[in-house]
Parts: sequence; C-alpha cells; structure tokens
Amino acid sequence: MPKEVSIEPLPIFRFTGVIDFDRLYSSLVTWFKDQKYAFFEDKYIYKGSEIEIGLRGEKAVTPWVKYAIEVEIKILDAKDVDIIVDDEKKRMVKGRLQFVVKAKYTLDPEKRWEGNWLLEQMRDFYYAYLIRSQIKGWHGDLMKKARELYKLVKEITQVTARE
Repeated sequence: MPKEVSIEPLPIFRFTGVIDFDRLYSSLVTWFKDQKYAFFEDKYIYKGSEIEIGLRGEKAVTPWVKYAIEVEIKILDAKDVDIIVDDEKKRMVKGRLQFVVKAKYTLDPEKRWEGNWLLEQMRDFYYAYLIRSQIKGWHGDLMKKARELYKLVKEITQVTARE
C-alpha cells in the first residue's frame, strides 16, 4: 500500500467582501499549470447563494514520489454584483469566502515495493534510513508550494478589496 503523508494543514482563509471570482479561478488554474501539475476540477456546486468548488493538482516528482494539492473554495451568501473598475463594468461576487488548501505526498504511488513481505521490509528500511533526508526535503518543498498557493489567494482578494 503506498504511503500517503499529509503536510501540516494551513489555516482556513476567510474573506468577506467583493470577490473577482473569474480572476481567482483562472489564477488557480494557471498556477497549477505553471507548476506542471495535472489539474482536476472534482466538484462544482452552485445552488442558491452558495458556491462550492473542489480543485486538485497532482504531480509525479520522481517515480517514487507524487505530490497532490487539494483546494476547496466555498462562497457563502453569494450575490452577483456589478462593479465599475477602470471605467468598465465588471461582474463580481459579493459574499463570504472560505479557502482551504490540503497537501500530501505519496511514496511509491506505482506500488513497486509491494507484492511480498521482503519487498515491504526493504521499502521500510529504504524510507527510514536511506532516503529520510530526501523525504524531509519533499515534505518541505510541498509545504512551500501549498503556502505559495495560499498566498496567491490572499493577494487576489486584497487587490480586489482595494479596487
């Protein structure tokens, strides 16, 4: 069974106000593609005044390690509003944004170290003693990527708030 390790969760980002939803969504998609992640939209629910979106990016770092970053966006009490920005009318969403980033990495996603007891023991030895420092590096790298994505959303909402 591949070993999945979740990184420490980032706090839930909350914002109340006007949100440039199109810009937020396109920035997230662009970020995933720029970082060379396979991008998936797992969930899109728009009912009444609630919008809920689940995005996921996956990236094989090596044949032995795969990163996965999941993003959950909720906008509660959502209302479409027209805002004038630079003498142009722009449609935005007013509401309460909740943004959650979860990240994990999977060791041996292709299950190469499975099949019998000896291979599994060798895998455990390999992880514990031979590549422990590399695993810590992957953990730190993924945490950095998750924080980068979190910071991007904070910047987008702050720019929208200033406009």
